[in-house]
Amino acid sequence: MKNRTRGFIGIIVLVVIAILLLSYLGFDLKKIFTSEPVKNNFTYVWGVIRNVWVNYLSVPFTFIWGEALKPLLEIAWKAFTIAIEGIKNANKL
Repeated sequence: MKNRTRGFIGIIVLVVIAILLLSYLGFDLKKIFTSEPVKNNFTYVWGVIRNVWVNYLSVPFTFIWGEALKPLLEIAWKAFTIAIEGIKNANKL
């Protein structure tokens, strides 16, 4: 858990440093992200991602989730809760 926290904090620090560096170099992020070409590019990329998901990936992912991953997670969760109850009962003795 400690490594995940360090990684998350590291990403935040990296983003802040990148924003400071871009600001120092004279880039106006608001102007960049509100410009028409950037909006058009993001709209296009989002449309491609949505199209790929809807037409190609959603059916296999839904099948894999429903038939394989969800049942495995349910079994793992049940085993985990049984183990926790066993630990609780052992500590009561």
